[in-house]
Amino acid sequence: MNQKVFGRLRIVFGRREVYVDDREIKLPPKEYELLRCLAANPDSDFTTERLYGAVWGNDQCGDLKTVAVHIRRLRNKVETDPSRPRHIQTRPGRGYRFVPG
Repeated sequence: MNQKVFGRLRIVFGRREVYVDDREIKLPPKEYELLRCLAANPDSDFTTERLYGAVWGNDQCGDLKTVAVHIRRLRNKVETDPSRPRHIQTRPGRGYRFVPG
């Protein structure tokens, strides 16, 4: 079983499960894929375009703002204080980054 623990957050990648304080958090597929992409590459910057391509596919013609909307929803579910995220951080001019510690 491939799982990673980041403080209060635990992700079981093989089963697509996410836990906060040992309580399972049900994530819609796109939110899970965003979290998986970011958490699998900790401390790496992801542009909005790169995340959109990884989650929605490069050949999709959609609004890149959807990434910010899904990130906000994801933070509301996995962060202790979504207004001051510990793990899913915005990198001005660079995009987003997952900080494991």
